[in-house]
Amino acid sequence: MANADRLIELFNEALAKPAGADRERFLVEHCGTDADLREQVVSLLEAAILEHESGFLRQSPLIGHRPQGAERPGDRIGPYTLIEPLGEGGCGVVYLAGQETPLRRQVALKV
Repeated sequence: MANADRLIELFNEALAKPAGADRERFLVEHCGTDADLREQVVSLLEAAILEHESGFLRQSPLIGHRPQGAERPGDRIGPYTLIEPLGEGGCGVVYLAGQETPLRRQVALKV
């Protein structure tokens, strides 16, 4: 089994174990004396726990709020005011937009 495959497998199995003694016993049994492997698995576990607690990767309620392409000249997106569309493609529309602060300038804004 490739190193990355083994790491993913051990991470998923360790994550399924209750935190504490059961998980620690699992790591000792499956990582053995491979300190690097154990460190990588523990790092992934810590990141998964942090994400779960913080909700960092959960979808924002604003995503999908407006249909794509619903923007119109005059709409504001953050500090930018849309002026006119410059072009469009498979991934969105590029607008000429104006910014007032912190600098007064025109920018291209992909939406």
